[in-house]
Amino acid sequence: MKIRKKQIVLGISVLLPLLLFGILAIISKIIAESQQSQFAAERWSDAGDAAQVSIFVDSKSLFTDGTVEMIEEAVQAELKKAALEQEKNGPRLWYDTYSTDAGQLQIKGKKRGTITAEITAVGGDFFTMHPLQLLDGVYFGRNDLMQDRIVIDEVLAWQLFGSNNVSGMTVRINEKDVLVAGVVRLEQDSASRKTAGTTPRAFMPYALWNALKGGSEEAGEYDAGNDITCYELVMPELVRGFTVKTVTDAVGGEEQPGLQIVQNTGRFSLSSRWKTATHLPDMVIIPYSMSYPYWENAARLCSFTLGILLWGEILLLVWPVLFGLAMLWKGYRRLERFIQERRTARKNRYRTTLDIQV
Repeated sequence: MKIRKKQIVLGISVLLPLLLFGILAIISKIIAESQQSQFAAERWSDAGDAAQVSIFVDSKSLFTDGTVEMIEEAVQAELKKAALEQEKNGPRLWYDTYSTDAGQLQIKGKKRGTITAEITAVGGDFFTMHPLQLLDGVYFGRNDLMQDRIVIDEVLAWQLFGSNNVSGMTVRINEKDVLVAGVVRLEQDSASRKTAGTTPRAFMPYALWNALKGGSEEAGEYDAGNDITCYELVMPELVRGFTVKTVTDAVGGEEQPGLQIVQNTGRFSLSSRWKTATHLPDMVIIPYSMSYPYWENAARLCSFTLGILLWGEILLLVWPVLFGLAMLWKGYRRLERFIQERRTARKNRYRTTLDIQV
């Protein structure tokens, strides 16, 4: 009876850590998958042959839409070298977007007065990279003939109009009337809610933002405060590291001051989590004078959390692994004794009277 109780206790001591490990693994998977902005390449290509890369720029560096055009030309050239060219009316091979945190602006509605909102100025295919839930209306995009509409979040819609069913309505920004193209719901995971803050948010085309600030897009007159601070790209990953290398070469190499290049694809893989877990201080101390967009801050927060959870998963596996190794060694020793006994028995079976003579 005592042996049976001992075996039960031993079994529980092994199974409980494995159960907790499974729970942590599920939590880690949920946390990683909550960051939809980090899985644009997987959405773009089910075959897993695309990669997503981001460039973050500090406030002192000059990174404008001219820089974006330079990168786009480099991408086209590299794909052409690899004999990859988009066919007429065929599917696109790659896409990109750029954005900047444009600060706060006063937005006036016709019903509920003026509201202060965070402005994210974007260009390219922003909502392909960041598929925010659309509650009403449509997104604006790269191919719009007139870059004169905005997308607002549901909080701003309710504060301005008392409803989120407001696409097609007009708001006033800097004494100019602007149409609302659509209403979105921002990411609802805990990391994004923390980093996005509680101030309502509006997304507007980069060209519109420049016009509202008084610059001329045609003349290249851009306010110093609205340089691009984030560039994101999804393109075919012909060989491992091809996308990062293409982007890095396009901006002049890895040592360019004020630029940080991040490969988003595989960011939450086991190897990346291990690298984060063994370099946790690097996630806290940032050697760059830059302000990340809220989605990057959310991804970094999740990476930090996943690194800590990985240590927990490793610790929970220590005892089951040691127990398993001990059982394997014990089983090996039993098998070794069994084989030896069989050999001895076989040998004794064929012994003759001459074998036992002294």
